Amino acid sequence: MSVVFTLPHSFTNLRTIILDNVCLDDFDITKIHHLPALSAIHLNSTRIGDEAIHHLISLKYQLEELFIDNNARITDHCVPSLCLMFNLKVLHFYGTNISMPGLRKLCKSIKDSNRSVLLDVPSECNQYLTHLHEQYQLYPVAPLIIDPAAVSSLSVNALKANLAGHAQFNPSIYLSGSRPELVNRLRGILARREGDLVVKEVLKEVRSRSEESTEGSDSEEDSEEFGGSDI
Repeated sequence: MSVVFTLPHSFTNLRTIILDNVCLDDFDITKIHHLPALSAIHLNSTRIGDEAIHHLISLKYQLEELFIDNNARITDHCVPSLCLMFNLKVLHFYGTNISMPGLRKLCKSIKDSNRSVLLDVPSECNQYLTHLHEQYQLYPVAPLIIDPAAVSSLSVNALKANLAGHAQFNPSIYLSGSRPELVNRLRGILARREGDLVVKEVLKEVRSRSEESTEGSDSEEDSEEFGGSDI
């Protein structure tokens, strides 16, 4: 990347950089991470990795849009840095190696901070979310429990009953083992379910707002067309 971005008092009003399909090193990001007005960065198909995302933390209060699609070296390891970008409104990371554990962590951060971020996630994550009903019982009813913190208080029979409820939807769930093994297994299922539902909630809310925004734009266009007629 050109050193022109590092010249003193240069590009102080630059708001958007598009570097799609430019082969970059992670360290190249240090040449733009100081720009004071930068709010949108397009880095699709640039071969960057997790370290590049870490370099963007200096923009965490100003960056609103980040596009990092189709970069296989971007993984769950960069998610803590993404969580620190408090002002993000759009984040696309389709075609990366961010997986469901990373997506759960990211969406929990978004929900906990009461933010709305338009996400475009990897196809593997979308496929997993589409088939949640094959992972566990999505909406257990009493006497089955849903709180991972309550698992340790269950008897062995109750643990097995809860696991059996989930095994009806996912036959790979084992019902045998010592009590500690049963506790860990059920707690893991419920914690994963809890995180998955947060992901679905965040994605659904953002998509709903996006659709409302699109409908609003269409209505404004219709109004403008109507207002311009000779009725």
